[in-house]
Amino acid sequence: RVDFVPIKNIVYALVPGAHNSHERTSMHKKILKSDLAHHEEKIPRTSFTSDFYFGLYMLVIDRGDLKELFEKLGSPGNFSKTVSVLTKKQFMHFLTVRQHDCRLNEQLHPPPNEFKVNALMTRFSTPKSKGLRFREFARFLLSDESADLDHRRFTRDDDSLHEPLPHYFINSSHNTYATGAQINTVRYFMSVQHDRTTCEVEIYRQVLLSGCRCIELDCWDGPSDQPIITHGPMEVTKMNAVPLLDVCVAIAETAFKTSDLPVVLSIENHCCLVQQRVIADIFTRIFGDTLLKEPLPDHPLEQNVQLPSPWKLRGKILIKAKRQSASKVHQRLAYQQLGSLVSQDSVTDYSEYNQDTQRALAHYLKNKKEQRAGLGEEDDVLQMCDEAPEERRINKFMPPCDPVCSFTSPLARQPLSSPVLSFDGSSEGTERKMSEVTSRQIKAQVKPEKEVEKIAKELSDLVNYIQAERSSHMKIDGSDKAKNFYIMHSLSEEGMSKLVRNESRLSALVAHTTRQIVRIYPSGIRVSSSNFLPLFCWMAGAQMAALNFQTNSLPMQFNQTLFMENGGCGYVRKPQPLRDISLDYNPQDVNVPATIPETLTVTVISGQFLSLFAPSPSTLITVDLYDLPRDTIRNKYKTRIVHKNGLNPKYEQDQPFVFERILKPEGAFLLLRVFNGEGGELAHRILPIHKMNRGYRHVILHSSTSHPIGPASLFCHFALDFYVPPQHKDIQLSLMDPVLAMQRREEMNNQFLDPVGYRMHSASTSSFRQREEELPNPKKSSASEVAKEKILSFLFGGKM
Repeated sequence: RVDFVPIKNIVYALVPGAHNSHERTSMHKKILKSDLAHHEEKIPRTSFTSDFYFGLYMLVIDRGDLKELFEKLGSPGNFSKTVSVLTKKQFMHFLTVRQHDCRLNEQLHPPPNEFKVNALMTRFSTPKSKGLRFREFARFLLSDESADLDHRRFTRDDDSLHEPLPHYFINSSHNTYATGAQINTVRYFMSVQHDRTTCEVEIYRQVLLSGCRCIELDCWDGPSDQPIITHGPMEVTKMNAVPLLDVCVAIAETAFKTSDLPVVLSIENHCCLVQQRVIADIFTRIFGDTLLKEPLPDHPLEQNVQLPSPWKLRGKILIKAKRQSASKVHQRLAYQQLGSLVSQDSVTDYSEYNQDTQRALAHYLKNKKEQRAGLGEEDDVLQMCDEAPEERRINKFMPPCDPVCSFTSPLARQPLSSPVLSFDGSSEGTERKMSEVTSRQIKAQVKPEKEVEKIAKELSDLVNYIQAERSSHMKIDGSDKAKNFYIMHSLSEEGMSKLVRNESRLSALVAHTTRQIVRIYPSGIRVSSSNFLPLFCWMAGAQMAALNFQTNSLPMQFNQTLFMENGGCGYVRKPQPLRDISLDYNPQDVNVPATIPETLTVTVISGQFLSLFAPSPSTLITVDLYDLPRDTIRNKYKTRIVHKNGLNPKYEQDQPFVFERILKPEGAFLLLRVFNGEGGELAHRILPIHKMNRGYRHVILHSSTSHPIGPASLFCHFALDFYVPPQHKDIQLSLMDPVLAMQRREEMNNQFLDPVGYRMHSASTSSFRQREEELPNPKKSSASEVAKEKILSFLFGGKM
């Protein structure tokens, strides 16, 4: 049984909408009469080959723009001549002059040679053909050989994954569990993109499968001592909760399906100590050997020891959370030692105890005269009950007005009539003077154990290479002082914005991010789950720009474009100036070390199948450049509107779209957007400048979710070259083409000597000169030694 596809289904797919009946009727008749259908209303599915699709494409789309280019290449300077074949020599000239990227190293990326041209001719032309016919040339320009981006650079490069973790941008998510806005009631007082706010387990699977390598878990106390994931407090956000156990199972299932590089779990901890221990147990049981419990032997947690590379951490899950600091651990030990001393009848020497204990004992000595002698246990209890509630209650987990239970240290369990820890030491038989230790004095000297130990030891022990600290503890000095590179900080977008705007500290921030990880998260006022532009975080070296993945907007589109690189593995190596601390790099500087500025000229020629977005749209194209804030060019370049032509509009530009000086090509992006006549965005495409291909290219358009939209595309020409200051362009031309430079110099001399005769001569030879610029002249391409000497003498001060 053979399945068939009706022609009307094909037509409706290519020209949707209720207002396109005339276009659909015309297209239906065209397909029916063609060799594709043979006057049959249905086409067998077996006929849908690559040749069929190309034939259908050329049948329904009038590519007059390609025909015009073909004629220009085949007969330069003589447009009245009809060209049937593009010769091998002409095709090679097209590939070398128009399509080859002169920015590339010719040793690593040589220009097209005869072998490559023969291979392309064999692939796209008919056997025994002397050249490319128009349809074959069109097929070449529609193939992967003429892609908009160099897809060889988008495959995973394992050799680039052996540097320390801070040398990479890491694909990161904010509040991963949320599928809508941050607060359920936000839709009642502001316009939001999302119609619901829920917390779901499935979103963790989807985010990890998309290539994200850092996900967030907001842990809260749940019923029956089982932690939950939600955006709390739930009384405010009105968001549901899901069990942490279910989330961890989903993470374990999908963490390394798309990429085997390490996954970071960013823990926002709101749990009590009991449930923190449950969290640690769940992590250990569910993740098993994939959980990195101990640092690697060759990367100990010591000062000035670099973090391991993503390659060494393959298949591992890292916990990002706060750890028990050494000072707090010592304070807890001092607390326990002090409690043991209280139970003793005498103390003669406490020098053996640590400094925290000594300070506590010294404090008792200092306040000896203030202590109240003879205060009974009963009076002390009444006084404690009369204290203010905030003084009586240490934290929300402790019961009010319970002098015994308010403290959980050994000291608190001693009777309130315990002797003081001081002696007058006047003589051997001197009577020991005693006084009572009141609860207020205890609280003033030693913090309660629950206040000291906010992080459970079991959970703290699972944190190693990504130890979180408060942003207020972040020291940005750019010095080479000994530091713990495993300490990382999280900043809000406002905090990062202040640092980026402060040029005096920007180079120190870049130096900080060469060795330590910095994570940026959205502002708290983004309750609708909107996002900030991550470009300005990346330019300062911040590794993690945590975005709300559920919101498909321009920031997420930039994020998806960046992490398409390196095979979508979630780790993209930062540019050299952001990895080398010795360069003292400031992103705001005009002169960037190890970077050459570039010039880009964009010509938008035509569009194809824009009817997929809207019925008979009137469209225009805008072209923006996103770079450093001062170098970003927006809302400057746009084509004229083409009315009611969605299949193959041809665009006109009032002027070339020139981006003369792109200072940092590795961090810059070109944004092309398709708008309808009313200003609504229909599609877009973001192209990284340093990975763009030069020449005539078909740019595949993407939807708001950054997915390709069928055959919809823009046909553009990109002229990419290294930036040359205007005052040096003559020198550049002289070095690249000495003969042409000499000819132009002679023309200038003739123009000054005989202006009238020069005009008459130039008019008679204009067509010849145009042909001369299109095709190389073998006789002139190899300049004589005499001509070279004249050019060099002119450039370096000699006389012509």
